[in-house]
Amino acid sequence: MTPERDDSWDRSRRLSFGAGAAAYDRFRPRFPPEAIAWGLGPMPLTVLDLGAGTGLMTQALAGADHRVIAVEPDPLMRVTLRGRVGARCDVLEGSAEAIPVPDSQVDCVVSAESFHWFDLSVALGEIARVLRPNGRLLIVWNVRVGDMPWVAELEQILAASHPGSAFDEGGLPDVRPWFGDLEEARFPYLQTLDEDGLVGLVGTFSYVALSPHREQILDQVAHLARTHPDLAGHPTFALPYATRVIRCTRVTQAPDGLAST
Repeated sequence: MTPERDDSWDRSRRLSFGAGAAAYDRFRPRFPPEAIAWGLGPMPLTVLDLGAGTGLMTQALAGADHRVIAVEPDPLMRVTLRGRVGARCDVLEGSAEAIPVPDSQVDCVVSAESFHWFDLSVALGEIARVLRPNGRLLIVWNVRVGDMPWVAELEQILAASHPGSAFDEGGLPDVRPWFGDLEEARFPYLQTLDEDGLVGLVGTFSYVALSPHREQILDQVAHLARTHPDLAGHPTFALPYATRVIRCTRVTQAPDGLAST
């Protein structure tokens, strides 16, 4: 699930979002309530939103009456995050590899659009540490659905600059030995956009934001929105997603040689 990558490039991309925090907050898709309900159930929980960004998932969790602790490494993203959630949620500086929360404090850890940035050799142990017994890990991201002709053309533009840009290899992450069997569900979601919104969305993708061909890519996206028969002349249009949710439960017995809580 996590592709091989150059470490220096990965570090640059991982912390590339802060400079565009306002655009990220404005243009990135939200998450359907059904996905959160399936992942967490009906009862209010204490939830850690790990890699919270500008708080898109944080707000959704708080709106579903969960108590939320939001952890985000990028200081500029945290500014927007605090502005969005105010005093409703705790906002902390930290990362998946160094979670600033004591042992056994939360019922669930949620990673929305961030799991592929984690160093899993460290992060999985940290996530297990802060979870209560039988606590749950929830991995969520929105996958663009490319079965519409204009979306397929968009994917071609993006793939030319970054193969695998849709980030949907279809496989499951290896979360052993800290977590048990994985369950998965997908939920349809439509994001309403106009030309500026589509261009703004693509501009928030890290591989576009850091590309030397950024302006060329965005020009191609704008041209698609203006000229494609399915989009031209429409003030708004819908970009379809499948919100992919993977859930698993912390094992009760720590792996051999590792501390148990």
